Amino acid sequence: MQGTQFLLVRHATTDHTAQRLLCGRLDPELNEEGRQEATALMSSLANEEFTRIIVSPAKRALETIDYISTVKAITPLIDSRLMECDFGEWEGLTFAQAQSDSPVHFEQWLMNTAIAPPQGESFNAVYERAHKVVAEYSQIYAGERVLLCTHASVIRALLLDVLGVELKSHMAVNVAPASNSAITYWPDGNGEINWINRISVDLP
Repeated sequence: MQGTQFLLVRHATTDHTAQRLLCGRLDPELNEEGRQEATALMSSLANEEFTRIIVSPAKRALETIDYISTVKAITPLIDSRLMECDFGEWEGLTFAQAQSDSPVHFEQWLMNTAIAPPQGESFNAVYERAHKVVAEYSQIYAGERVLLCTHASVIRALLLDVLGVELKSHMAVNVAPASNSAITYWPDGNGEINWINRISVDLP
């Protein structure tokens, strides 16, 4: 019985990442630190075998994976379901700023994954689309090793899905920039986590 393994790569650092801004549908490029992280990530994955690369359409994800896809000579498939959570009216704010602007709504959002930011997307919705991605690709690419370059919320959703942990725990899962985790899905629908949050460089 062969499973499908997914390497879950979070994009490297942008200025928004460094400032800890809520950045879902905003589209910043990698900064200098991020470009160094992407190069280090490429080196660490150079000897890893995988057959497919599937990537979020965000610039930060495309730039991160460009280093790897070039070395591996694999043309990435872009899938919009791998986009970061849409933070709506809180896009570009720090957590503290969002809380100050909408204190009641913000606390409800932290406690209930069915609640979305104003004009945004709930974590439940992120979970649903992330789960559909791996369910679909584990069938299409059964027995293969697939690299997904995506965002923190999507990776958190997939890790919690395999663990069977309540989604409200998602804020407790750290997913570092340019880190990689791995999960395997088996034909019977069960999954396992192979590793979490490997990084190729020391982060500040």
